[in-house]
Amino acid sequence: MIADGRRAEFVERDDVATSHDSDRGERTSWSHSSRSTRYNFIVVGTVRNGGTDSWDNVRLEVRLRDSENRVAGICRGYVRGPVRPTQVRYFSVDCDGTEREPVAEHARYEVEVVDASEE
Repeated sequence: MIADGRRAEFVERDDVATSHDSDRGERTSWSHSSRSTRYNFIVVGTVRNGGTDSWDNVRLEVRLRDSENRVAGICRGYVRGPVRPTQVRYFSVDCDGTEREPVAEHARYEVEVVDASEE
């Protein structure tokens, strides 16, 4: 497992983050934006592999936080296909809100790479 626990918090609608794993000499960067509908919340963006190993099965988690910084909801997604060194890949995490079960009210969100394997 690589790219574990790389996380950033975003309050703005568009943002860029970079994390660095000094033990492995890897740098991960991503940028994204979010959009809301009446019932749903979607985060779209890119992940860039700044390391020397290729990644596969990259899983992402978006944590929705309320105004008191408590977790109000969790959404999961993934990056399709391998992410080779220096490569940028697109992702979309859909929180799957519906009229019957809308996405939780939130003030901010975090994006984290929760798992990836070396290709």
